[in-house]
Amino acid sequence: MTQMDAILFIVGELAGAGLLALSEALSNTGVIGILLILMCASAAAYTGGLLGRTWIYLESQYADLSTGHVRQPYAEMGRRTYGSWMGRVILTLMNITLFGTSVVLLLVSAELIQQLAAGALDTCIWVLVLTMVLTPVTWLGSPQHLRAPAMFALVSVVAGAVLMVVQMVTFPPEERPHVPLSPPSLATFCLGLSTIMFSFTGVSTFPTIQLDMAERARFSRAAVGGFAGLCMVYVPVAATGYMVYGDTVNINLIQNFTPGPLLIVIQVLLTVHFLGAFVMLINPVCQNLEGALHVSGASGLTRQRVLLRSGLMLMALFMAETVPSFGKIMHLIGGTFTLMLTFILPSLLYIRLRGEYRGTSKHGYKRYLVKRFYLSSLCLLCVALSSVVVYYSVDEIVAPGTFQTPCYLRWWLGPGAGDVDGLNSTTTVTDGLNVTAPSDM
Repeated sequence: MTQMDAILFIVGELAGAGLLALSEALSNTGVIGILLILMCASAAAYTGGLLGRTWIYLESQYADLSTGHVRQPYAEMGRRTYGSWMGRVILTLMNITLFGTSVVLLLVSAELIQQLAAGALDTCIWVLVLTMVLTPVTWLGSPQHLRAPAMFALVSVVAGAVLMVVQMVTFPPEERPHVPLSPPSLATFCLGLSTIMFSFTGVSTFPTIQLDMAERARFSRAAVGGFAGLCMVYVPVAATGYMVYGDTVNINLIQNFTPGPLLIVIQVLLTVHFLGAFVMLINPVCQNLEGALHVSGASGLTRQRVLLRSGLMLMALFMAETVPSFGKIMHLIGGTFTLMLTFILPSLLYIRLRGEYRGTSKHGYKRYLVKRFYLSSLCLLCVALSSVVVYYSVDEIVAPGTFQTPCYLRWWLGPGAGDVDGLNSTTTVTDGLNVTAPSDM
């Protein structure tokens, strides 16, 4: 894999639900949210580069890392740096993050298909249908050649982003009513920030991408290029959506669009992208569980593999039907696991190794102290942010007035049972603007 291949792979893999949700994040944070997107991208590119440098150093110290196949390089870095306990912590966090992100993609895909079907079935039903369709696909082993899927994911999401901007800028200004732009509160700001951080979930996969590169030492440049490309996809869509729809923007930006042929093309492109990304994200979780449970049949389809992966899909289905709002799951993951895997752990690993390899020169020691201060400050800031964001994210899920009834309880108790302030009603679109913000999703 060349450096350019790595850049394209990063953009194709990381660009996901954030494309739909960042406009709503700007509505929650205000115009400063654009700066927050750029700052988070810069920090993630930097810490992603730190992971690359950490791996290069470990390869120089441990010959088995440079000559043998490493299945979980991020977890291996933790094990070699802090001990086996850190390796287990990182692997657990990665599995939870990948699983939670997969659930988000499942919910987003179900909502897009529900819109394509003109509301013929409830989104909760589409989640069930998609789970049944995708489960046999997850029985297969991991793809041996990921370049083609990555390129397809990149093309589909970039094309979808361009068409989304076209859809918004061609919406006649005279048909837009006055769009309110309210100042953010602490709660909305924290939720918007968590969405922004979730949009850059995926740094934990960087070591795997680096191992496929012919020149691994150049991965730091690939990380910078990848996040620059990601911002070129995210920022125009997010900023345009915020300026056109203001506070009326839905967490699923597409729900604000005027129905028409262009909207159908956008929905198809993004649905295909999200479904493909779901399979690619859930597969490593399946493999990790198979390794932990010593499930045989790594090269073939076995009963154990079918049962384990089907069980994992049932767990994803249960989570999606329990919290039928991808935005709420995004907020929780973005404020916890993304912060840990993207910002805190890469900094801790690098500080530990840099302390052992800072050299004996006075200049080298000063550079180490400056970098340690910066990274330690970043870790403390992330811990403080996480504490506040988690509070508001959990409150959003369970608080009266925001609680959404799980799908299975609605089916059991009957239509409309447990609805709170209309939160489970259907979102309608008139002249490209939300008329009723509440929706099933």
